[in-house]
Amino acid sequence: MKSYRDLKNVIDTAFDEGKMEGKIEGKMEGKIEGKIEVAKKAKSMGLSTDDIIKLTGLTKNEVEKL
Repeated sequence: MKSYRDLKNVIDTAFDEGKMEGKIEGKMEGKIEGKIEVAKKAKSMGLSTDDIIKLTGLTKNEVEKL
């Protein structure tokens, strides 16, 4: 019975850690997508690449690919 409880706790902990990691990754992806949307709008408004970099924190290469 103790072995069962120990194993269950290990599995539950791993599952919870996986859920937390997934949430963190999702938030990071959302932030990047938001920066890309802002960069696209700024580019369509005619802002310079340097200004877009300052505004979004994206790299020059990332901005130029948009």
